[in-house]
Amino acid sequence: MINLICRLFACALSAAVMLPQTAFADCYQLMLDGRKSLFYFAEHEIDKGDPMTEYAVVWIHGLGGGNSDGAKELRKKLAALPVNGKIYCIAPSFNESKHLRNPAMPGKTLLWDKDNWRGGGRASNGCGISSFTLVDLLCGKLADREKYPRLRHILIAGFSAGGQFVNRYVAVGNPPQKEGVKYAFAVGGPSSCLYIDIRRFQDGCFSIPANPPKQFDHWRNGLEKRNHYARKLSQKQVFDNLASRFTLYMCGSNDTGEKQLDKSEGSMLQGKTRYDRFETYRKYIALFPQWQKMTRFVVVPNAGHDKKLVMFEHPEFMALVMGNPVRDGME
Repeated sequence: MINLICRLFACALSAAVMLPQTAFADCYQLMLDGRKSLFYFAEHEIDKGDPMTEYAVVWIHGLGGGNSDGAKELRKKLAALPVNGKIYCIAPSFNESKHLRNPAMPGKTLLWDKDNWRGGGRASNGCGISSFTLVDLLCGKLADREKYPRLRHILIAGFSAGGQFVNRYVAVGNPPQKEGVKYAFAVGGPSSCLYIDIRRFQDGCFSIPANPPKQFDHWRNGLEKRNHYARKLSQKQVFDNLASRFTLYMCGSNDTGEKQLDKSEGSMLQGKTRYDRFETYRKYIALFPQWQKMTRFVVVPNAGHDKKLVMFEHPEFMALVMGNPVRDGME
């Protein structure tokens, strides 16, 4: 039954990746400073609350997908899962000015000049708030017992650039901790990942590069030169987060192309392709047993980067939506 639902879920999503830029029937705005807003897609306004919601998914879009990343169809298919409680899906929109095509929005919405939203960078306008702070804020609203009294699990998930976002958020994010509310994370097809020391894979093992690029360990590839949000934590606190937050990593076995691949020198030290980097990161995390216990790596057969939403038909992703992670040794 779950596999059938998963297949229907993937088919509907693949047909609805691009919503019209003018279709904001399901798009809401969260006013932050009286002038600028975070736009998000959801079934209803987050502040409205819902006494029947038990599960929530915070979906982080890919590069340039801040206005139309299939959030509406994702929400519909999640609602069709065989669970007793409701699932609330919310997709915040981290708009880059170069990708924003709707002329009605620039004066209202927060904008990021570059792709720094993927690592918790500050918006270039308004109050200059971090994209990570915005997810903290959304999670805090979802964990509000007066508005969502039955909510018990929040999954923060993303693919590609969204996967990069979630990977770093696991390390330094500060979602509010409320009794009875658990968090999990899902990272799909990221172009690069965060390393917590200066070792990189070379000649069959992890070691310190002999002549590395100057910025190879800068944030988001490493912990040096972290931004305002990320530098609040010590290296130990970063590790404690990684070792205590269950994270599902997923990548297609055919995700070996170069489209939108991060080719910076620091990222190229992680591997030549997304799949190569995925497998290398699996080996890297294995160096840290406590961290490894809280991670799960799943390869999606025959899937490339263009099949991003097919990845999330996987039963392990669906189980994680409902707060039931599959851990190593549980198959």
